[in-house]
Amino acid sequence: MADDATAALDSALVRTARRRTRVGLVSGGLAAYWPQFPGLRDQLQDSARATAGLLGIPFRAVTGPGDL
Repeated sequence: MADDATAALDSALVRTARRRTRVGLVSGGLAAYWPQFPGLRDQLQDSARATAGLLGIPFRAVTGPGDL
């Protein structure tokens, strides 16, 4: 009986190919705060760089629309 149910379920479901998992990291801050908090931008980038390293993904700093 279980085999019939399994066969019926298998024929009703459409299998899809598995896609490779992708991981991304976004870290951001508002430029208006940089002058108010010296070292904040560097600390944020260092933290993002370290986290990216732990995830095994490349770090790339984007500081404006021209960097995209």
